[in-house]
Amino acid sequence: DQFNDTVRSERELEERLGLRVVGSIPLVRDKDRAEAKKRAKKGDRLGEADRYVARFPRSQVAEAFRGLRTNLLFMGPRAEFKTMLVTSAGVREGKTTVSTNLALSLASAGRRVCVVDTDLRRPRVHKVFDLPNDEGLTMVMIGAISLDDCLTSVAENLDILRCGPT
Repeated sequence: DQFNDTVRSERELEERLGLRVVGSIPLVRDKDRAEAKKRAKKGDRLGEADRYVARFPRSQVAEAFRGLRTNLLFMGPRAEFKTMLVTSAGVREGKTTVSTNLALSLASAGRRVCVVDTDLRRPRVHKVFDLPNDEGLTMVMIGAISLDDCLTSVAENLDILRCGPT
């Protein structure tokens, strides 16, 4: 029992780290797990969770993202933040899922949002929005194309800057 360092609740996490939890998103699993495993083995990691807010706007998950959005908008010392980074320590921990759903939630509230896919190893944002990855951030960085030419509007108030060729 002394070696068990599992965190079981938000309250316990806040006590251990001395930080406040901004939001909690329920786990979304594919309905057909066997099919999801087949897709994952083929390298297609697009799952049901990636655009959940848009597909199921009245769901508990969508409400959790709206709660996270509200907390982020009102928690800062300034009235409005301009930039946010979504990251994690490892692969397949939900970075794309969180960033795309949070972006959809912010855009639906009237905020202008641009999602920038900076994952040069496994870019996925273009797949979430059914876009080709033939141009994007990498081409802007080398000066082959302008930033304005790479931005793609995918919804009202929501633009995407894809990763581009790696």
